[in-house]
Amino acid sequence: MKKILLTMVALVTGSLCLWSAMAESVENGRMFHNGTVQNACSMQLKLTNYGILGASDNFSNLIFPSYSGINYLYIGSLWIGGKKYRRNAAGELLYWVAQNPSADSALVITQNDPGWNSSLKVVVDTLTSCGFDGDRNLFELLPAYNPLMSLNPAVETLYPQYNAHDKVLKSLLSHPMPREFAYPDPQGNYCFTYPQNVTGNEPAFETCSAFYYDFCPFGTLGERDWGSSSSTNNHVPLKVAIEQKSYAWPLQNHDRMVIFKYTLYNASEIDTLFDIAIASYMDCDIGPASMGGTIATDDLSGYVMGPGYEFAYSKDNDFDGGVTPGFIATKLYIPDTVLNRDCYYWKVGDGPNDFAPLNLNLGTRNTANEKYWLMTGRNPNPGSATKYLRLRGGPTGDVMEYIQPTANDTRFLYSFFGQMPAGNGRPPVPWHLGPLQSVTFYQAVFADYSLDGLKAQSQTIEDFIDSGFSIGSTTGLTSMPYISYLDQTSTGIVDLMWFSYTDPDHFELMYKLSDAPASEWVSINLPGSQRSGSVGGLTNLEHYKFKVASIFNPGPDEVYLESQTIEFLIDDYNPNADEVVTPILLANYPNPFGSASGTTLRFDLKESKSATLDIYNARGQKVRSFTQTELRQGQVIWNGIDERGNALANGIYLCVLKAEGKTTVRKLLLLK
Repeated sequence: MKKILLTMVALVTGSLCLWSAMAESVENGRMFHNGTVQNACSMQLKLTNYGILGASDNFSNLIFPSYSGINYLYIGSLWIGGKKYRRNAAGELLYWVAQNPSADSALVITQNDPGWNSSLKVVVDTLTSCGFDGDRNLFELLPAYNPLMSLNPAVETLYPQYNAHDKVLKSLLSHPMPREFAYPDPQGNYCFTYPQNVTGNEPAFETCSAFYYDFCPFGTLGERDWGSSSSTNNHVPLKVAIEQKSYAWPLQNHDRMVIFKYTLYNASEIDTLFDIAIASYMDCDIGPASMGGTIATDDLSGYVMGPGYEFAYSKDNDFDGGVTPGFIATKLYIPDTVLNRDCYYWKVGDGPNDFAPLNLNLGTRNTANEKYWLMTGRNPNPGSATKYLRLRGGPTGDVMEYIQPTANDTRFLYSFFGQMPAGNGRPPVPWHLGPLQSVTFYQAVFADYSLDGLKAQSQTIEDFIDSGFSIGSTTGLTSMPYISYLDQTSTGIVDLMWFSYTDPDHFELMYKLSDAPASEWVSINLPGSQRSGSVGGLTNLEHYKFKVASIFNPGPDEVYLESQTIEFLIDDYNPNADEVVTPILLANYPNPFGSASGTTLRFDLKESKSATLDIYNARGQKVRSFTQTELRQGQVIWNGIDERGNALANGIYLCVLKAEGKTTVRKLLLLK
C-alpha cells in the first residue's frame, strides 16, 4: 500500500486553485510565496507567508460557508508600528544638532562628534511595517526566501534548496510540525517550515504555520519591500520577525472562526521598540466571487464596543437579495492585558501615507507616518469630514454599536496599542519590547449570519483563548469530516480515511469524474462510527473527485456537512510490481499538483551518500536534481521549478530515485 498522509499539503480544487500574481509571483524564476487554504472549518481562508490574508484577484479569498462561492474578503493584512533609536552604519546613536529639528535643520551627529553635548536629543524614528499597504501595491513583511535574495550572493546557494519549503506549513492534529523559531537561527537557513516528522501539541485540529520579517535575516543590503509601489517607498524596518500560527476546528461552536496566534520578536540585540502598535487591516469586498470587483462597492463596516466584544466587522449593504447573508468580523486580543483600541475606516484611494517616514518636509501633511497615527488613535487629517472616519464609537467615540452610514468600497484598520506620551485620558499602559524579546497576541477572524451571532462568538472566542483552547465535551455536537488520507491501493481502487470529532447518523463517501456535472456524484452510505472507506471500479488515467459528507439528525432537522474535495489521478498501479521494483520511494502527494502547493516525495533510505533523486520531463530531459543534504531529510518538496528556478509547463514528469542498487520511478502530473 502506498500510503499518503494529507498532513503535508491539501489540494483544493475549483476556484480556490486560482492564485493571483500578487499571491504567487515569479521574479527571474524565483517563487515569491507558497500559500495554502485553511479549510478544516466552515470557512475557506487563503493564507500566505508574507503578512497578508487572501490576495487573490478572483475574489475567492474567504468563502463562507465553505464551497458556497460567496466571498467575504479581498485582502487582510498585519501592520506593526513602533519607535526606535536611529543609528549610523557603525551602530552609533544619532543626535539632533538643532533643539527643534525641521526640514532645513535636520543635521545629526554621534556622541563622538566634537559638537556633541548632553543637551542634544537622541533621534527617535516612528516606523510602520505592513503586510500590504492597502491602496498601493506594496508589501513590507516578506518570508526569508523571496526574490530579493538575489541581491545577496553570499546566500544564493540556499535559494534552490529551501525556497520550496519556506511556505505556509499545514499540520493536522499537530503533525508534521515546523522547527522552533530562533533568532539568530542556529542552522543559518531561516527555513523553519521545513516539515519535521514529529507530532506537536498545538490545540487545533488544523494548524497552519508561517514565518516572515520586515528585514532580511541574511543581512541583505538595500531596502526590503516588494511590489510595483516599492520604487516610491522608503521602507525603514523595525527589525521584527513574526511567527504566525492559525487554528481551525471542524466542530460545532468552533467551525465559524479561524484564530491566529502571532508571536512578534524584536530581532535587535541592542534597541528597544517603544510604544508598539499592532493593527489588522481588512478590505472585505463581500458578495458572490463570480461577480468580481463589482461586489466591492456596497460594503458597510461597523464596530461593537464593550467587554467581551471589541470587534470590527463588514457586511454587504443589501445582502445581495439574500445571496450574501453573512457578516465577517475580526478582533485582536491578549489575555489579561489592558490596551487601548481604536478603529478607523476609509474608502478606496484614501489610505494613510508613510512613504518617507524620516522626512521632516511634511508639506500639507501633519505627520510623516500617517499609518502610525491611525494605529494609535490619532486622525492624521482631522480637517477632512470624509477621509479617515472613526469606526470604534462612531464620530463621538461613545456609540457602543456603530456602523458607517453610507455603503462604499470600505476598508478598516483595527488596532491596539499602549499609552502614548500625551495621555489623552488613556490608561497608563506603556507597551515596549526590549532587545530579543517577544510578545504573543491573537487575532480571530469569524463569521455569522447576524450581529448578535457575532457578539456571541466574540465572547466565546475570548473564553476559548483564556481556557488554553479547551474544547470540553463534544457530546451532541456536529462535526465536519476532514479527509486525512487518500491513495490508490490497487488497480482501479482508492482508499480514504477521514477525521470527525463526533459520530453522525451516517457518512456518505462520494466520487465522480472530475469534469462530470454535480448530478453525477455517486454516493456510498457508511455507518457513522466508520472513518475509512474504499471506492472501486475506477477507470485508469482518469481524474476523479472525492469527498465525504456527515449526516446528523436525518429528517426535518437534518444537518448535512461536507469535507473538502480531493482530486486524484487513477494510474496503472500494480501493488506486486511496486513492492519488487520500488520499495524505496514510499509516496508522493498530491498528484496531480500545482506549483503553489508542490508535491511531497517521501522515501526510506538506509544510506543517502550514493542516492540520487532527479526529475525528468516527458522527453527524458533532466530538469531538476536534489542534493545529498535534501535527501537526508527523508522527503523533498518539488514545486514545478527547474534547476535554474524557472517555472515548468503543465504535463507529466518522472521522478527517478536511485539508491541501494534499485531504481524507483514515479509519474508526477503538474497542473497549474
